[in-house]
Amino acid sequence: MISAIIIEDETAAYQHLKKSIETNYGSQIIILGHETSVQKGIKLINDLHPQLVFLDIELQDGNGFEILDHFESSSTFEVIFTTGLRGFKEKAMDYFAFYYLNKPIIEEQLTTVIDKFIAKQSAFNSEKYVAFKNQIENKHK
Repeated sequence: MISAIIIEDETAAYQHLKKSIETNYGSQIIILGHETSVQKGIKLINDLHPQLVFLDIELQDGNGFEILDHFESSSTFEVIFTTGLRGFKEKAMDYFAFYYLNKPIIEEQLTTVIDKFIAKQSAFNSEKYVAFKNQIENKHK
């Protein structure tokens, strides 16, 4: 199961995103938590170590890029930006975002993006398994 958090300060946008994820991916993605600000978002990531972060750009006390700056060299999660702001796609890609979704989020776009993320995770996990298996086999030679 993929662990995710949502950092979003608009209640309606958060509820829509959470419902869409739970409806379409309830058996594959678990939403571990939700926060509305930069500082609380950083704490949530540190506490829960999600694999995936749905991140709004404009937050109560700053912007989502500040969260990513905090984890610059130690990031172990992927980011899908969810924002109503235009013109930040290039900057989001500079932060190696997995994807950038404009609000209002269209469910078909969301499911396409999540399907791509799940496929990437599956491929990555398969590669890790093969590498681990090879490492064990090499130790026993």
